[in-house]
Amino acid sequence: GIPELSQHLFALDMVTEEMNPNQQREDSPTASEETQMDMEGGVRIHDDDPRITRVGFAKIDHTVMEGANLPAPAQPTLYIRKYSVNLGRRSKSQDNDVDLGDSMNISRQHASICYNFQKGHWELFVKGKNGLFHNRKPAPYQSPPIRLRSGDMIHIAAHVLTWTEAQRQ
Repeated sequence: GIPELSQHLFALDMVTEEMNPNQQREDSPTASEETQMDMEGGVRIHDDDPRITRVGFAKIDHTVMEGANLPAPAQPTLYIRKYSVNLGRRSKSQDNDVDLGDSMNISRQHASICYNFQKGHWELFVKGKNGLFHNRKPAPYQSPPIRLRSGDMIHIAAHVLTWTEAQRQ
């Protein structure tokens, strides 16, 4: 089965500093709530821990190309805390994790990023008829799944998404 999410969040090395689990800090929980080590040696974060906003399986940095005449993304950094993420045009009927605005060049379900448990890595699925670019290479509609690695760039219309995977501690 799928492990409970809160027990397997790993700090992104780019946004969190090394922490000694026994060290008490101002933004840390009380000693009784202190971060615990899980069975694999990873840091387990409790759902009410103030550091939860800085952890996840991965993160997506979302920017808009210069000169695109579009507003900055409402959520410039998205921390991935689940195994599937949807990217697409804003709509009343589709709730996307990454809102790519209201351009008709972008499908309501333009792409998704899913963790492949059998292969042990993240994959990008192209669902939009206009396709996208992955690391500056075209990825047309219904391309085979694309393996994602830290630093990969995804271009959808004028939106630039940079993928960063968490490093297991």
